[in-house]
Amino acid sequence: MHMTAEALSEAPATSSSIPPPRVAALTIVRDEPFFLPLWHRHYSRAFAPDDLYCLHHVTTAEEQVADPAFAEALRLFRKDRVECVVEPLFDPVWLRKVVRDRVGTLLAAGYSAVLFAEVDELLVPANGNLATYVVGFANSGRTAVRCIGWEVHHDMTSEPSLDLSRPVLAQRGWWHRNAKYDKAFLARHEARCKYEHAPEAIERQWNAHYRASGGALVAQYLNLPAALEPIPSWVRDTALPGI
Repeated sequence: MHMTAEALSEAPATSSSIPPPRVAALTIVRDEPFFLPLWHRHYSRAFAPDDLYCLHHVTTAEEQVADPAFAEALRLFRKDRVECVVEPLFDPVWLRKVVRDRVGTLLAAGYSAVLFAEVDELLVPANGNLATYVVGFANSGRTAVRCIGWEVHHDMTSEPSLDLSRPVLAQRGWWHRNAKYDKAFLARHEARCKYEHAPEAIERQWNAHYRASGGALVAQYLNLPAALEPIPSWVRDTALPGI
């Protein structure tokens, strides 16, 4: 799970005399029955049901959802807010293109700002109030916000395997900085959205983060990019209750 804290100062508050702006949240998912409900639970606290969008990645146009739990997770969204996007293999170059296209479409449809977060990414403003922050950002005049990436860590020496029936943060006490997730999440113009984990993934059209598997993936995970720190209580209790 990747959580992000806002890198800049608090967005200006919205005046009561100004009509609230339309803001949307967008994700992309494939076969993810666990994280998709968490994503929906978190972002539905700040966005109206009509403003939550899900891109369902399928490998062929004929592909059907086989996992009942994943099908139930997709039904958390309004039916007309779920769109199938076809791509045989996940590719970071394709991801950037499809997300930019959808962000542009939503902005052209009248949204003042669009938040994009992958299914395991939760945006957490410094004050913990996402609803206030996104509205303030939409009225701020800024074109994009780059976040500070933090990754929840499993201390295998002291923490048990994850119990999927319980909140994640009730079972994990540590996180660490991960600059791979220092990327734009909120935008008012799609051209400013650099939705990738690392620039070389786009330049070279590969991404080692997604190609690693098995022992290589475990080694990559254990090679921490920064020291472990306790997850702050305000993140656990105020920004992400029940996650």
